[in-house]
Amino acid sequence: MSIVLQQEDPAGSGDAWASLRKSGPNGTLPLMMLLLWWGRAAAPGPDNFREDSRDGWKALIADVSACFSVLIKTTVKRVEKRALDACEPGMSKRARGE
Repeated sequence: MSIVLQQEDPAGSGDAWASLRKSGPNGTLPLMMLLLWWGRAAAPGPDNFREDSRDGWKALIADVSACFSVLIKTTVKRVEKRALDACEPGMSKRARGE
């Protein structure tokens, strides 16, 4: 099965991934921890009271990997700020109010 990821927002605002390009406490770290936790819990396989979720985990890993690939490919590169011009001796910034 092939996953097709949409890169353009159907609403016409441009980037369909813009809402995911934000940092904060609810960013990618909790997602990665969830994948780690689930992978470790699923690794031993099925048991009397545990279903075999390894295939579901592998599918989610593939989906998350595909999403990260698209995010990386469509990330707008930041332009570095221009370096400060060398000031001549005795010159400084203007004082406020000038």
